[in-house]
Amino acid sequence: MTPYTHTVRFADTDAAGVAYFARLFDWCHAAYEEALQAAGVPLPEFFGGRSIAVPIVHAEADYRAPLRVGDRLHIHLQPHPRSESSFEICYRVEREGQLCAAILTVHCSIDPTTRQRSPLSPALLSWCERQGVCDLSEG
Repeated sequence: MTPYTHTVRFADTDAAGVAYFARLFDWCHAAYEEALQAAGVPLPEFFGGRSIAVPIVHAEADYRAPLRVGDRLHIHLQPHPRSESSFEICYRVEREGQLCAAILTVHCSIDPTTRQRSPLSPALLSWCERQGVCDLSEG
């Protein structure tokens, strides 16, 4: 899968001149959206929550190097099914091949009316299974 590319902008930084920690979650979500679209998932339907909703139920980040204005980042993602109704996405945020952050999000498929867990859609399950297992190692 082609990595998502983002250049750190001044508006992305805090008073210390480094990327504000929460911005990495924005960039990873943009990478997620792009990957879904590349897989043929219609985004308005997917995020419209009519047949299923897929909220993030857990998120964590390990920041390993500061990111500054002008840094060109490559965000690699690997979705992986966790159960019949949930999946995780591991993100590797890299600058010039150096791992700068490792992000993990866990998503749960729910029925938007009852708010109860529901099985992942066949398309989403297939997308997750094609990508392999999560790897957040330094490598």
